[in-house]
Amino acid sequence: MLDMVGFIDPAHTGIIGCGNPTERARSMSNRYLLGKPGQIFLVPYNSGAHGMLSVVNPDEEVMHFMDLLKMRLCAGEWKAIVDNSIKIFNAQKGRKGRKIIQQKNLVWEGKSNLAYTQKDIDVVRAEWANHVMMF
Repeated sequence: MLDMVGFIDPAHTGIIGCGNPTERARSMSNRYLLGKPGQIFLVPYNSGAHGMLSVVNPDEEVMHFMDLLKMRLCAGEWKAIVDNSIKIFNAQKGRKGRKIIQQKNLVWEGKSNLAYTQKDIDVVRAEWANHVMMF
């Protein structure tokens, strides 16, 4: 189960202090190489205005972008960085990739349940405690 998801350090992806877009794409592709076949990666990104999360499957050449604030930030640059990281990954593995990498935007349906009852909070606490106790 732990081999299914990999994480990429946000210190290698953010817009501040992480180098130019090419360096960030190379850093991400190097992390993909360290992963297991079929592993997906959670990639946080902070544009300086707010953060978003991307889910990348480099083997399938699919990326999902999750932006909870529904803002149109400089997503063009971020999408290009993720796209280039997959292209670099394919080149490093010596395989020919797709001409167009699948990009999907996951839309947050809205703030439907803003208020939680004490019962809801207790359920989450119990789940969290059970999870932490396993370690």
